[in-house]
Amino acid sequence: SPGKTPPPAKLPASASPTHPTTTTATTSSSSPSLSTPSPKPPTPPPPPVSYLRFPISTWSPPSTPQPQPATAFLTPLFSFVDSSLKSGHSVLLHCTAGTRKSGAAAVVLLARYAGLEGVQEAENVVRKCRHVVEVGGRLRGLVKAWGVERDAGGGGDVNI
Repeated sequence: SPGKTPPPAKLPASASPTHPTTTTATTSSSSPSLSTPSPKPPTPPPPPVSYLRFPISTWSPPSTPQPQPATAFLTPLFSFVDSSLKSGHSVLLHCTAGTRKSGAAAVVLLARYAGLEGVQEAENVVRKCRHVVEVGGRLRGLVKAWGVERDAGGGGDVNI
């Protein structure tokens, strides 16, 4: 009849108002097997980050008292990138604004590893990817000097 509340649900004998029953999944030979999926194996930690702090803006052009051949100056950078790529690692270039120093390094590395015709072609590709790259001044001199040395057989392209 209206207004009457239904009787409370009957609890199993093992339950009491202070200890309500809970549902658990267990496995035994007498009951159906309810298993949870096995956990995923732990993800291995990422490899340690290696870095090279390369002072690209310190290159001394031929017009200075202590000039440095561009290829000799860039050798530590090339060696680091060679080793990283051969080991299957990625390489990230970074500087304060990502426009001049890392831009110059990107041009040289792209020309070296992608086998582009010249540094101007590499600079065009870099600028398509990051339009704010502006390789000028001493860094332009480094890029051009390396391009000349490379064309003369001293800068070497690499296929990794």
